[in-house]
Amino acid sequence: MDVLTLTIVNVFIAGGAGTLLWLLYLADKHQHYLLYWAIAASCMFASSSLSTLYHLGLPLPYWSTPALSNTLIISLHLALLAGLYQYFRLPLKRRWFVILALLTFIMHFSDVVMAATANRLVLNFPVIVVLNTLSLYLLFRQRHTDLTGVYLALKLAFVFNITQISFRFLLILSEKWQLGLWDNHTFVHNVGFFGLTTFALLVFGSSILLVYRHQQLTFQQHSERDALTGLLNRRAMEQKISAELDHCQRLARPCSLVIFDIDHFKQVNDKHGHLAGDAALCHIAAITTAQLRSYDLLFRYGGEEFVVCLPDTDLHAAKQITCRIRQEIERAALPDYPELQLTISAGLASNSVSNNCQELLLQADQALYKAKNSGRNQICTYTIAATTGH
Repeated sequence: MDVLTLTIVNVFIAGGAGTLLWLLYLADKHQHYLLYWAIAASCMFASSSLSTLYHLGLPLPYWSTPALSNTLIISLHLALLAGLYQYFRLPLKRRWFVILALLTFIMHFSDVVMAATANRLVLNFPVIVVLNTLSLYLLFRQRHTDLTGVYLALKLAFVFNITQISFRFLLILSEKWQLGLWDNHTFVHNVGFFGLTTFALLVFGSSILLVYRHQQLTFQQHSERDALTGLLNRRAMEQKISAELDHCQRLARPCSLVIFDIDHFKQVNDKHGHLAGDAALCHIAAITTAQLRSYDLLFRYGGEEFVVCLPDTDLHAAKQITCRIRQEIERAALPDYPELQLTISAGLASNSVSNNCQELLLQADQALYKAKNSGRNQICTYTIAATTGH
C-alpha cells in the first residue's frame, strides 16, 4: 500500500472516529474526556488531510506541511493524554499542553529543523514517546477489574506506537551518524504512515470501546443502586451475597449476614413527614458505611430494612461490628431533626449453619423478629438467644 493510499485511509479512520466521539461528547458534555479524544481525532484528520493534499502534488507552504501537520500529530498525542487525565479524574493543567503544541510548531522554523526531514523526525519522535509513556503510566496505575480488557487494548496501542517510533528513531540516527544499519530513508518515512494507521485503529477503537463499557457499567451501577441512599439494592443483593458465600466456602472461611431495621420508623414518617424519613434512611446508611470495612457489602433491603454481608467474619466478630453500628446510630443525632432518637434492631446468621443465600436471609430475619419482640434496640443471632444492645 503506497503512502497516498495510507494517508487517505488515515483521513477516513480519523474522520469516522472523530465524528462518533464528537457526537458522544455533544450527547453528554459532562464527560470532558470525550472532548479531548474528539480533538485528538480531529487533529489526526487535519494532519492526514494535509498529507493527502501534499502527496497529491499540491504545492503547500512549509508552514502547513510539514510544520502544521507535524504539530497536529503532536497535538493528537497531547489530546489523548489529556483525555486520560480527565477520564481518571486527575488534575489537568491545560496551558502546558497548549504551550507544548505551540513550541513544537515554532521549533519547525529553526534552521536545523527546516534543513531536513530527518531533523524534524528527531525533534518530534522523543516528544511522542514521552507522551505515550505518560499515557501508559496512567493506564498501569488503574485497578478497575471490570475494564481490564479495554485498558489492555489501550496499553497495547501505546506500546506498539512507542516501539515503532523508537525503531524508526534508531534507524534515522544510524543514517545521520553513518552507522550503516539502514540507509533507506524513504522506507522509514513510509513505515511511519503505516504505523500511524495501525496506531489510530488501535487507540481510537479502544477509546470508543472504553466509552461503551464505561456507559454500560454506569447503567449497571445505577440499576443496582438505591436511588435515595446510593446503597446496593435488592436487585443486586442475591447475586453479590451468593458470590461471597461461594468464595468463603471454597476457602473454608466464615461469612455472616446481618439484617437490621429502624425501630418505630412508621412513627418517624407519621410525626415528622416523609422528608424526615428519607433523611433518617440516608443518615443510617452513611453511619453504617463508615463502620464497615472496604470489602463488606451493604444493601438497602426495602423500606427501613438493611442487609450487611460480612465476608471472613464469624458470628462473634459480626456481633461486635453490629454493636458498633447500633451504638453509633443511637449516639449520632440526625442533623436536621435533632429531636429524633433513632435506634435499630438486628438479626445475625452465619454460613456455619447454611451456605444458601435465601436460607441465611431467612435465618437472619427470624433473629431480627426475635430482637424486635424482645424490646427492640437489640441484636439477636439465629443460634443464640437475644442479647440486649445496652
